[in-house]
Amino acid sequence: MTFIRMARWKCRVSRDPEALRLWEERVLAIWRAQPGLLHVHLLGRDGSDERMTLSVWESEAACAAFVESEALHEIASAYEHVYTADGRPTPNGWTVLTDDWPVTAPVR
Repeated sequence: MTFIRMARWKCRVSRDPEALRLWEERVLAIWRAQPGLLHVHLLGRDGSDERMTLSVWESEAACAAFVESEALHEIASAYEHVYTADGRPTPNGWTVLTDDWPVTAPVR
């Protein structure tokens, strides 16, 4: 069953352009290499320090393997200098109960 992981975090607004550059130049490639990942999105609110990473997985087991992997540590480390003092990621996981969008094929 499809699984969604959401990690909320806070970015120092002054570092936002750098956070986006990191995503495009380094972090997205790490995400895309993860087995079982279907989609990943970086979300934010204009003028706010709030950010969210939303990842869609083939299964909860695929997501759990990612959470235990070196890849997650590498992603978090890449952003360490852009987090606010209290802004480290706080994750939540959700089982998808109904699908009304095509989440079965990964976008690469």
